[in-house]
Amino acid sequence: MIKKWIEMMYVKFSGEFNMNISQKKKYQIFVWITISINIVFWGVAMITRGNTLDLYFSCDPTNSYMDYFNMLSNIEGLDPYYANANYPALAFVVWRILYRMVPWNALNIDGFFLRDAMAAQLGFILFNITCILLLWEIIKFYSKDTGIYTLLLPVSIIFSGPVLFTIERGNIIILAFLFSFLFIVFYDSEKKQIRYFAYFCLAIAAGIKMYPALLGMLVLSKKRYKESVFLVILGIVTFVVPFFAFDGIDSFLTMLNGISISSSDGLALGFGFNFSFGNLIRTLYGLTGEYIEEVSSIIYLIPFLVCILIYLLNTDIWKKVFALIIFMIWIPSFSYTYVLIFMIIPLVLFLKTEKKRNDYLYAVFFAVIMGTWCLPKLNQVNFLKGEEFKFYLTYGTILVNIVIALFSLLLIMDGVYNIFQRKKGENKQDNEKNRKIPHK
Repeated sequence: MIKKWIEMMYVKFSGEFNMNISQKKKYQIFVWITISINIVFWGVAMITRGNTLDLYFSCDPTNSYMDYFNMLSNIEGLDPYYANANYPALAFVVWRILYRMVPWNALNIDGFFLRDAMAAQLGFILFNITCILLLWEIIKFYSKDTGIYTLLLPVSIIFSGPVLFTIERGNIIILAFLFSFLFIVFYDSEKKQIRYFAYFCLAIAAGIKMYPALLGMLVLSKKRYKESVFLVILGIVTFVVPFFAFDGIDSFLTMLNGISISSSDGLALGFGFNFSFGNLIRTLYGLTGEYIEEVSSIIYLIPFLVCILIYLLNTDIWKKVFALIIFMIWIPSFSYTYVLIFMIIPLVLFLKTEKKRNDYLYAVFFAVIMGTWCLPKLNQVNFLKGEEFKFYLTYGTILVNIVIALFSLLLIMDGVYNIFQRKKGENKQDNEKNRKIPHK
């Protein structure tokens, strides 16, 4: 029986890789580097009996899944914003549906009680299994005709650091990410009905986590102006209307206050788990022995300009998506590790494109970003206020931050290079045409 199953899996996944050798190399580089990093992480975790898990995952071992269960407990009353929650109302509509699994006798309870309750646990398990299966199918769709990588690519991504971190936190961002991914899959379809399904997916994603709305720029870049207007209206309606299931405008204002509070609290806790551009600047200051809690707003002009340049200078769709995703990560003052899950979208698009200049290096960069890093703490920064920060900085966080910055700069240089190459090609064609024109 086992032998037959192995033979069946071999036939299914060892088909011919229907791409050129250089394209296959990109898959190999990303998959094997990512898998190797993760094997090292979990190997060290087993050797140390789990004492190194907090070098990547939450530093509070008693708080797993609580982003989900705390918000689930908030939904018990009519106003889930009573504790300055920072999620849009559509997210609480989702939690309200999931809360239907909680028995009536489980009232006036907190998130920790729900985490221990079977009914709430099963809702959480079903939610995550559904999300992972959908992610598997989307990645498999993009990696078809890639032989063994039809299996290895989804495996390497699902067991990557950002995905596991998101599940460990229990954050609903995974749903916003999946709806964003579905938008990318279908937004450029030749069939109008499918495109409108994609717009609905993006509206849902933005209604849950707001910043995926930036991906709507891709519709505008296709010069579908009427559809862009429809998408904006749909997004506004999807975002605003759910607030009136609670306290309307008051709930919206409370959410904005909650975002401000959570950002300030996150910065005060230290330098770790944060991939915003502001935190990169704070870290550089910290390495010189100077502690700053927030950077000047003017500093954010740098990532703003970098993302615009990447978007405008490059023609490849994965690079444009990368620019929009990096904007989502860099601009907030606090971007928790799970935001890196959005990097899966440009990664999968990148792997499907034909080999171009610097692509092997880009594959390495993506692997570094998706890796689960087991690197030590940087105590030079972690004790700047005397006691160790709760969100302590590790060399892994620094490495990923630096790689994202280098990746972005290299994409700008690539864009400039490609423009010069196109101009050079056009001038060459003009010269050849001029030579063919007979002189009187």
